[in-house]
Amino acid sequence: MIVTYSQRLFDLGFFANQKMSREQTFGVIARSLSKQFIGHHIGLDLQDQILEPTNSRLRAGHVLNIMPGLHIPADPIFPQKYHNIGVRIEDTIALTKDGAKILTDLVPREIHELEGILGLEI
Repeated sequence: MIVTYSQRLFDLGFFANQKMSREQTFGVIARSLSKQFIGHHIGLDLQDQILEPTNSRLRAGHVLNIMPGLHIPADPIFPQKYHNIGVRIEDTIALTKDGAKILTDLVPREIHELEGILGLEI
C-alpha cells in the first residue's frame, strides 16, 4: 500500500524538489503525512498498545482498526494547494477462524452519503 500511496503523491507533485532517493522519500511520507501508519489493535481501551511485536502473526480474536490516512501540514516542502488537508478512512475488523469480518461495513463512505446525513449540498 505504501508504494502505491507514495507513487500517487509523486504524481501530484509532492517531493518534486527533494534531493532524496525514492526509498528515503517513502520513509518521509510514512512519518510526516501518515503518522498513524496503517492502523492499530483495539482492545479494552480506545487505542490499546498491545504488548506483541509488530511482526507477530495476526490470529482469530484480534480486532484491528485499519485507518490509512493522509494529513498534509502547511509545510513548504508540500504543494501549497494541499496544505492543511486531512483524509482518513477507517474500518474496524474482527479476525475470525474463517477470515475477517468488517464491523464498520454499514458506515457511509461515499461523498453523497455523507452530505445526505449532514444535510449538505456541496
